[in-house]
Amino acid sequence: MTTSTDELRIELVLHAVLRELAGNQVITLRLPAGTTAATAMAALVERHPALAPHAGTVAFARADAIIRPDATLREGDRIEVLPPVSGG
Repeated sequence: MTTSTDELRIELVLHAVLRELAGNQVITLRLPAGTTAATAMAALVERHPALAPHAGTVAFARADAIIRPDATLREGDRIEVLPPVSGG
């Protein structure tokens, strides 16, 4: 199945507490073309409101490289959503 040029399909891979709160590790979203990582996170929070407290503190990675929240996503991207590292 192909997507129109006006939308893209991405996968968000959640880790640690994010995975626990969403109840799933991989979430597929269809979003408008030109969507950024931050906009994808906002769409994810709409589906899983329990993630809201973490939305401003996550990092995003694509192909083993950290990307900025304002990075434009591409069709088929698999974006790792990483909570802040903590511990002692």
